[in-house]
Amino acid sequence: MRKVDVEALREQLLSKIDTADLKEVEKVERYCDLIEIVQDCRAKVKDEGPSIKIINGKQEFTKSHPCMNDIAKFNAQIIALEKSMIFKLKADISAPSPSSSVEDKDKRGGLI
Repeated sequence: MRKVDVEALREQLLSKIDTADLKEVEKVERYCDLIEIVQDCRAKVKDEGPSIKIINGKQEFTKSHPCMNDIAKFNAQIIALEKSMIFKLKADISAPSPSSSVEDKDKRGGLI
């Protein structure tokens, strides 16, 4: 999986929120921090594998990598933050403006 440029993501998100609202800015910062942590966890799982071998004295067993559970928890936090962010609305330029000119009234069909 390819890593996302977190600084570019931060700039993109900041351009879509009201930066005067410090609460929203903090959400973006937390979101980006979580993305960095998840990327680090994924790299660790990729290097060490999805399962690890535990040796405790004479006992030996395999279990899932601890980062796997952490990634799932971080993903839930990322989704929750994403849903709570208030993004600025884009102006819909493609929507036609209502016209009220006299010329348009001549073009309408009549019942006669």
